[in-house]
Amino acid sequence: MPCGRTTIIILNYQGSRDTAACLTTLAPAIADAEAAGFGPFSTLVIDNGSELDDFTWLSNYVNDLPWVTFLANAENVGFSRGVNQGIRQAARDGAEAVLLLNNDTLLKPEALRRLCEQAQPDRLLTPLILQHPAHDRIWACGGRVTWRALPGELDRFNQPVAQLPPRLMEASVVPTGFCTGCMLLIPMAVLQAIGLFDETYFAYVEDVDFALRAKKAGIGSFVVPASRVYHRAGQATGGGYSARGRYLLGYGTAVCARQHATRWQRFQTWCWLRLSIFVAMRRESGGPNADAPIAKWRGYKDGLRVELQRPPRLPRS
Repeated sequence: MPCGRTTIIILNYQGSRDTAACLTTLAPAIADAEAAGFGPFSTLVIDNGSELDDFTWLSNYVNDLPWVTFLANAENVGFSRGVNQGIRQAARDGAEAVLLLNNDTLLKPEALRRLCEQAQPDRLLTPLILQHPAHDRIWACGGRVTWRALPGELDRFNQPVAQLPPRLMEASVVPTGFCTGCMLLIPMAVLQAIGLFDETYFAYVEDVDFALRAKKAGIGSFVVPASRVYHRAGQATGGGYSARGRYLLGYGTAVCARQHATRWQRFQTWCWLRLSIFVAMRRESGGPNADAPIAKWRGYKDGLRVELQRPPRLPRS
């Protein structure tokens, strides 16, 4: 059963209050899904090297939640290594699927059940993700692989929910180019087939890489419009438009292009990236984020030089 025993994996980095809010909405969502016959669900929170105050607060908070297992890393190992740590633990525990969930999300009570209703062994699933606190606007309805300034773009970003076409709203699933790692249901069979997340990526773009590897193996990516969560983006990398976030996007863009793009697509991405950085430098000149565009270019150059890794594999059971 694709949505039988499932481990929910949440990474925390300097976001203990966000994680607590996420868990508060996750509990009724789990109860709703289990009442419908899905699961059982276990929840694994991994602290990714947060500072002592944040780590201590979260450790004390989850200590009162018997349904949550808490692990801690001595340093921030990034998104890919962090979720891989959780996936390996899920495999050891006999999970049939994993659900990656950003700590800065809030779930509607039926979100998990709606996602599980559409689960199949050859599907990656993500909900319709709305912005927080602007709940009437979309953060992502899946993503498109475009090979422009980034390998992929969030689909329908910032579009009002009311403008979604009825055919999309009424569909059980909608094919998409990639499922964002914000909330992503992955059958364990998929991970056995294509491997875990590529640890060449620290954060950002690893979800595009994962979807492209899945597609090559005949595994599709889909949005479930009836499943809805709210997301406050960018908290782990400085929130919004930051030098750290831009660096990681530039780095991930270069790595992904080296792995998956044709020669023409790589050239196209380079052109769009240079143009976007020029525009951003003019826009941000003299402002608090004036260093962010250059950070993106620096990340891109580092991504061209880094030694590529093979995605780690789960041990054969």
